[in-house]
Amino acid sequence: MRNVFLMYEGAKVRKYKSGFGEFAKIRNYVVGDDPRKINWRQTAKLQEVMTNEYEPEHGKYITI
Repeated sequence: MRNVFLMYEGAKVRKYKSGFGEFAKIRNYVVGDDPRKINWRQTAKLQEVMTNEYEPEHGKYITI
């Protein structure tokens, strides 16, 4: 029932996305990287642990 109420308010329930900014590339995982950013599809394909790398967002304006 709560989701229906949110839809009428105009708010959407969104899945949390890990990684801040825009996706840049996939690179080898190194010690100290956030394990939540591991790209499991590439890891399975290449048989070595790969991680997603993000760059800061650009070209977006925020008005407060």
